[in-house]
Amino acid sequence: MDLLERAGPYGSGHASPVFVFPSHAVLDARVVGADHVSVRLSAGDGAVLQGIAFRAANSGLGQMLLKRHPRLHVAGTLGADMWQGQKRVQLRILDAALPSDFV
Repeated sequence: MDLLERAGPYGSGHASPVFVFPSHAVLDARVVGADHVSVRLSAGDGAVLQGIAFRAANSGLGQMLLKRHPRLHVAGTLGADMWQGQKRVQLRILDAALPSDFV
């Protein structure tokens, strides 16, 4: 995360890189704040990634995350988040899709 942050600053003309996390399980999904969706994703090896989809609770993306499908492909940007005094990596979710074997 530190190397990714040093590659910035990101903004107009220098977009944040978008990463894809294939075939992740949604361990937990809930609406937080006004209409954001907070999720915990798990990879096949057990690694867990915290994510958030801003202003998505009433969108197709938010509804897909809240259904807790067995597996999803998830895309977004990575950023550092401070929570209770600890820095952690957080995925800012931009899109999600069902794997082709679930469609």
